Amino acid sequence: MTPEIFWSLWSDTRVGQLAIMARPRAGEWLRDEINGSRDIGVEYVVALLEASETRELELADEASYREESGIEFIDFESAHSRTYR
Repeated sequence: MTPEIFWSLWSDTRVGQLAIMARPRAGEWLRDEINGSRDIGVEYVVALLEASETRELELADEASYREESGIEFIDFESAHSRTYR
């Protein structure tokens, strides 16, 4: 399953491209969605969801699935709370 990704017009292809996308489909589709994003060239993901949203949207396994797929996963909410609290 290939996610819909919106690539930035201001990306510099010499150093990489910036894009945004909606949260991945959860449940039984999560692994397929992550593999689909890897297959179209996604190398890094920065998640902006809060912990409560991650639980509510059933995305608790996203980080481990992305790591299995070779995609670096950065949980901004967790990183942000460790830095500023």
